[in-house]
Amino acid sequence: MSADTDVVALAGSAVTLNCSNRDIYHSGTRWHYTNYGHKTPVCVYNGRVINADFRPRYGARFDSTTSSSLLTISDVRLNDAGTFRCTRLHSSSTITIFSLNVLGIHVQ
Repeated sequence: MSADTDVVALAGSAVTLNCSNRDIYHSGTRWHYTNYGHKTPVCVYNGRVINADFRPRYGARFDSTTSSSLLTISDVRLNDAGTFRCTRLHSSSTITIFSLNVLGIHVQ
């Protein structure tokens, strides 16, 4: 089961991706990021982003009231655009696919 969601963010702003599923639990969510054909895991354990390339701008937490894994990106950059997949940790089953588009500010 997966749902596709398009997300638009302005460069410099913050965006939160909300992966909600009653079957996920706090330590059992993994985020995968794909940009230009490269698949890089944004590993999240106990609300902590493990991959140093994504810290400190990427943060994650689990909301137990909604059974949601939340991935927040602060100071969004143009190169953050790409596809994010929320999966269960010990499964290849994708819960939600987010397509993140970043709009830049054109200064003349």
